[in-house]
Amino acid sequence: MEDLAHLVHNAQTGSPEAFALLVARFQNMAYAYAYAILSDFNLAQDVVQEAFVEAYQVLPSLREPFAFPAWLKRIIYKHCDRITRRKQHQTIPLEYVEDIVSSQPGPHELIERNEMSNQVNKALHSLSTNLRTVVILYYIRGYSHQEIADFLGLPVKTVKSRLHTSRQQLKERMNDMVPDEFEHNPLPEGFTRETVKQALQRAAELNKDQHYDEAEKLLRSLIIQVPEQPEVLRELNHAVMRGKVYGQGRWDLLKELAAQGEKILKTSDDEEIHRQVARTLLAIPAMPEAISFLESWTGEKGSNLEKLGMLAWAKGCSGDFASAVEKWNEIMDLAQSRPGDQVVGQLPYIAYTLVDALSAAGEWCSAQEFARQAWEICGNLGSLPAQEYFQDDSDWLSLWHTAKLDLDEISPALLARHPKSTELSEQAVRLAILCWIEPAESVTAAWRNWAQACISSGDYALLGKYHRVMLGALRSRGLGQEANRLAWRIWEILGNVVSSEAQTARVPWDWDRFNPFPAIYAQDWHTAHELVRAEIIERGVQGAVGGAAIVAGGSGSPTPPEIVHALEKYGVSQVDEYGMFGWYIIAREAAHTGEPVKAFNSLRKALSYWSNKPYWITDLWEKDTYWGTLRDDPEFRQAFDRRRQRIGTIYGWLHYFPNW
Repeated sequence: MEDLAHLVHNAQTGSPEAFALLVARFQNMAYAYAYAILSDFNLAQDVVQEAFVEAYQVLPSLREPFAFPAWLKRIIYKHCDRITRRKQHQTIPLEYVEDIVSSQPGPHELIERNEMSNQVNKALHSLSTNLRTVVILYYIRGYSHQEIADFLGLPVKTVKSRLHTSRQQLKERMNDMVPDEFEHNPLPEGFTRETVKQALQRAAELNKDQHYDEAEKLLRSLIIQVPEQPEVLRELNHAVMRGKVYGQGRWDLLKELAAQGEKILKTSDDEEIHRQVARTLLAIPAMPEAISFLESWTGEKGSNLEKLGMLAWAKGCSGDFASAVEKWNEIMDLAQSRPGDQVVGQLPYIAYTLVDALSAAGEWCSAQEFARQAWEICGNLGSLPAQEYFQDDSDWLSLWHTAKLDLDEISPALLARHPKSTELSEQAVRLAILCWIEPAESVTAAWRNWAQACISSGDYALLGKYHRVMLGALRSRGLGQEANRLAWRIWEILGNVVSSEAQTARVPWDWDRFNPFPAIYAQDWHTAHELVRAEIIERGVQGAVGGAAIVAGGSGSPTPPEIVHALEKYGVSQVDEYGMFGWYIIAREAAHTGEPVKAFNSLRKALSYWSNKPYWITDLWEKDTYWGTLRDDPEFRQAFDRRRQRIGTIYGWLHYFPNW
C-alpha cells in the first residue's frame, strides 16, 4: 500500500509516468468491474478508457492516496450508470462480441465458444450484482481477496463470504468456464494507446468548448507518454495559444509553441504547420530564427506570396532593407502570374507590413514605391477582402497614410467603388473611407448614427467589426480626442440597452474612452496625463496601469500615487494583468527613492515581457529621466541592451501572429 500511495502522490504532482503505471496496474480490475455491471466487453472497454481519462483530470482532488482503488471504482460506476440509463441502449449478447484473440478459431470452435458464452452469461446474471462483481474480479488475473476488498471498499471478510456464496450458486463446471471466458476477451494490447486516444479526443472537446486550462493540463500529461505524436502537440499548442497567450497575455509561451511546432514537423510535412511555426517565430519576435526557417521552407517547398511577404517583412524588421526590397521585387514578379483574387487577398497586406517597417525606419522612398506598386496591381481587381488586420477598401487609405502619400490619389476611386447604400455593411465601408478625408465633425456624427442603427437592429457583430476602423482612422489623423469622444458616446448608447449582447459589445469601447496613445505619439503629455487621471477616476487603477506606466515613463514624471499604492498593497499580479507595466512602475519608483537593487531587479522583469510595438516602448522607457543618475549605471544599460538583442532591430508594429 505504501508503494501505491507513493505512485498516486507522484501522479497527483504531475508525473504522467506515474499515472501510466496506475493505468497498467488497475486497468484489468477496472475492466472486470465494468463488465460485471454492463455484461458487454466492448462497452466495458470504452467505459474504462473514459474513466481513466476523467481520473487523471480530477486526481488532485483525491485527498487520501490509499483510497485510490475505491475512488477509481466510483468513477467507473458513474460511467457505467450513465450507459445503463440510456433508454436506447441494448446489451449486445456475448455471442456477437467480436473475438479479439489473435488466433482465428474454426467454425466448430466458434459454435462451442458461443454456446459457452451463453452459459456463462446466464450463469453470471443469475447472481446478484454484488456477488457477480466479486466473482468476476476474482477470476481476472488472480486478484487477491485484499485487492478486491480495497477496490470495492469492503472488508476482506465480506469479499470471502460473497465469493463463497457465489461459487456455491454456480455449478462446479461453470466455475472453470468463467475464467476461460475472460481469457477469450482480454483488454487489447493497445489499451494504453487507446486511453491516450480517448484523452486526446477529450482534450479536443475541451478546446472546442473553450475550457483551455483543462485541455492543457490533460495534454501535458500525454506529451510525455507520446512526446512525438503530432496530434497531441498540435492540440496542446491550440490550448496554450487560446488559453494562455491570447487569453492571459502570456506571450512568453510563444517560444514553446514554436519549439513544439518544430517537433511536429519531424513527423509531419504539413504546410499549415510550417505556416504556423513561421508566424509564431515572427510574433515572438525571433527574426533571425524566423528568417532561417522561412528560407529553408521556401527552399524545400517553393515560394508563394505569403511566404515571401513574411520573409521580406522579417528582413526589413532586421534592418536588412536591401534584402527586403529584393524580396518585394520577387513578390511583384510572382503576383503577375497569380489569380486576381489571390493577389488582392494578400498583396495589399504584405505591402502594408513592409510600408510600416520601412516608414518607421525612415526608408520613405521604398515605402512609397511599394504602396503605389501594390495599388497599381490590385486597384482594378475589386474590393479588398477581410485579411489579417485589413478590414475592407478603407485600409488602402491606411496604407497610403503610413507611406505619407496624398490620399486624394486613390480616395475618389474608392468612393466610386462604394456608392451610398441602405445596407449597414456597405454604409460602414463608405464611412470608413470618408473617415480619412472628411472633417471630423461630420464623420463622427455619421458614425454615431450608423452605430445607433446597428444597435437598433441588433447587429452587434458588425458594430464590433468596425470598432478599430472608425477609431483608428481618426487617431491616425491626429484626432485622438474626437475618437475618444466617439467611443464614449457609443459606450453610453450601448449602456442604455438592456441585453447581455449589448453589454458584451460595450466592453471594447470602455477603454477607448480614455485612450492616451495619440497624445503620447504627439508627445502632448498634458493631455495624456489628463486622460490617465480621468481613467483612474472612472475605471480604477487596474484599467489605467498600462497607460500610466507609458505616460509617466515617456514624460519623466511621477506615477499617479493611487497606482503606486495599489502595487505596493496588492502586488503586480493583482493590479496589472500583463505584468510588464506594474514591474516598470515599481522599478522607476525604486530608482527615484534610491533603491537600486529593487529598481534593477524590477526593470529586468518588466523588459522580459512581450510588447507591441517592441522597439517603441523600449526606446521610450530608456529615455525616462525619472531614473535620475541610475540611467548612467551599467546595469541600466545592460538591461536594455539584452532586450534589444532579444527583439532585434524591430521597426513599427508586429504584423504576423499564429492561429494554431
